[in-house]
Amino acid sequence: WQGTSTVSDYKTATINFEYLVNYQITHTTGTGEHHDGTNSGAYLFTLIGTAGETAEHDCSANRARGVTAHCTFQAPADIGKLKGMRVKNKSDNTWVFVSMSVQIDGVLKGRWQGTSTVSDYLISKLPPSTSNT
Repeated sequence: WQGTSTVSDYKTATINFEYLVNYQITHTTGTGEHHDGTNSGAYLFTLIGTAGETAEHDCSANRARGVTAHCTFQAPADIGKLKGMRVKNKSDNTWVFVSMSVQIDGVLKGRWQGTSTVSDYLISKLPPSTSNT
């Protein structure tokens, strides 16, 4: 909290603090010829939980071919138990990743492995949606 507050005679002042949650996303980019992506400005990450989701975050990190890197952000959102993640590509730079993990306040809460492509101007969701048909 930052600001000025006055506690008048015989009165009570209440100050509400905003709790920030620390999120860390670790990812490994594929090793194919065109698997690399840009470091920032192209991909927006949203973490999805049982109690809600974070806002979209441009999580800057090295997305060169074959590199494992991480990005971090803080948000006031308590999303509950981690269920998944959306990665939105707002550019014309496709990115292919082969693993993703999420830590919340320093504790590993989710891990995914496979191959997923975030194509130009599209959204990739982890885990992939399944259909019950």
